Formats: sequence, C-alpha cells, structure tokens
Amino acid sequence: MRKKGMRFSLGVGFLVVAGLFFVWEGSGLPLQSGGMNPCSSYSEEREEMDSLIEQGETLWKDSSLSTNGLACNSCHAHGANLNTTVPFPHNVEMHNRIVTLDQMINICMTIPMSAEPLGWADSRLTALNAYYTYALEQRAMPGEEESANPCGGMPGSHAGWTDQVTLLPAKDGATLSGNLSHGARIDLDWADNSSIACWPGTENENFSGSHVFYSLEVPQEAHSTLTVAVQPEAGVDVSVYAYQIGIESHDIPPSIFRAVSCEAGYDYKTDSNPGQSEETPALVAIRNSYNVLIGVAGANGEVNGAFTITLHYETKD
Repeated sequence: MRKKGMRFSLGVGFLVVAGLFFVWEGSGLPLQSGGMNPCSSYSEEREEMDSLIEQGETLWKDSSLSTNGLACNSCHAHGANLNTTVPFPHNVEMHNRIVTLDQMINICMTIPMSAEPLGWADSRLTALNAYYTYALEQRAMPGEEESANPCGGMPGSHAGWTDQVTLLPAKDGATLSGNLSHGARIDLDWADNSSIACWPGTENENFSGSHVFYSLEVPQEAHSTLTVAVQPEAGVDVSVYAYQIGIESHDIPPSIFRAVSCEAGYDYKTDSNPGQSEETPALVAIRNSYNVLIGVAGANGEVNGAFTITLHYETKD
C-alpha cells in the first residue's frame, strides 16, 4: 500500500510540474537565463517617470494654471497642508469625502485656483500626480523629514496652521502690527458661500486687495466673545473678518468651505474710508471652543500699507 501511495504522489507531482512548464512556455517567458528579460524596459520607464516628476514640479509652482494667480505651491509650499502619510484614496476634510489623487488635484484646480479641471488624458494631470506620489510621499519635499506629516498635530492642537498665519496671544487687549505687503490677493468666491456667509459678493471690492492672516495661540474658549479691530495708517484702506471653525480644522481662504460663524467689518456705505478703523461684530463661543482665523484685507485693491490689530476678548466663568 505504501508503494502504491508513493507512486500516486510521484505521478501527481509530475503532472503538476508538467502543467507549470506548459503555462510558463505558453507565456513566452524563458526558463533559462540569457533570454528575454521581462524587466528590460525598466530603465526607459524610470527615465520617463523622472521626466514626469520634473514636469510635475514645474506645474506645482506654475500660477498660470489658475485664473487668480494661485499655484499648488501657494497653499502647499514644502508639503504644508498635505496628508502624505495616508495614500489615496482617503478622506479629505475640506471636501468631507473620500477622493482619489486625480480628484483631489481637480478639486484644487476648480475651487482655490478657479480654473477648469484637467481631463483624465491630460499629461499635466499625470505629471502632477507623479510629482505628488513620488516627490511628496516617497521622497518627501525639501525641508521635510521623510516621515513628517505637514498637517500633523493632535486634535485640538495649534500645530496645524501654516506659516501664512501669524499667531496672537488669546487675551483681551492683545495687539500686533502688520502690513498688507505680507499677504496676497485671493479668490473671494468662498466668502458669500452659504456655508460661510462672511460678506455678500456685492461687497467684494472692500476685500479685493492683499489678505494677511492671523489666529490665536490657542482656540477661543467656550463661554467667550471675541471682537477684532484694525487701525490702518493714514491713507490706507482696510477691511477685517474673522471666522470660527472646529478645533481640528485649520483651513484658510480661499480653501475654506464651511464655518461655524463668520463676521466682517468694512465700510458698506461708501466703500472707501482710508485711515479709518474697522471692527468685526463679536464671535460668540457658547458651549464649544473654536479655532479662529482672522483676515485683514486691503480695500479697493490695496496691497501695501501698515496697520495694527487689537483683540477684545472676554471670557465668562
């Protein structure tokens, strides 16, 4: 019985090996070295990929892709605001759904950059995808650690703000001097979005200049009110706004799509009052704490001029 079992096992083994040889031979791949190397095209593909990455890096910094002067690099210099630790598709907070990398690129193209989406066969979409995937996720951007998450920080931490945002002490009477030249003009479509409602689109001229961003060193406390006043130097026309968002969010314009509350101070009567102070209505926090983004904007296209911000911050026990 043992011999019959052994013969049967050997027979089955021979058939399996023969079958594998038949499949391999049918595939056109050689069993011996010296024949065709199925990876022989790797070198050419690597060169093509390197070329795509270089093209993608150029496009990443190219403001001509947009209609408002923004480039990918405007919001994501050195990897800022990018989750490079989780591969796509993944959930994107500013869009509140799971998207692919191609979809994410086109979200940025159509909303912050106010441009047309890139078609699926567009080589620019392929190049931007390659640059993100290889330069950001695998190689990390210049100045970033390989494992660093530019959007890192525990929920509620203040580490998520980009270097575009200057922090103010969260206390009554805190002041800070600034200049419109430290900011840039931005697309204003976000402001009259019904999920934000900061000011009506008919008042955009009051916010058409440079925008300079500020926030508090810690979130606004529950049971508090916050008012922001701005005093420009003589001859400089400014407006001011501030909005509340969740303590896990650090969105800045124009990449902001919803807010708990937004208030703005501007000259709605004459649309021009150089040298005059502006103040927001109070932002009220009742039961929850909020991150607050403050924007000082040049009115009537103003892009240069000094100003001073003052906070009026009251907390209730």
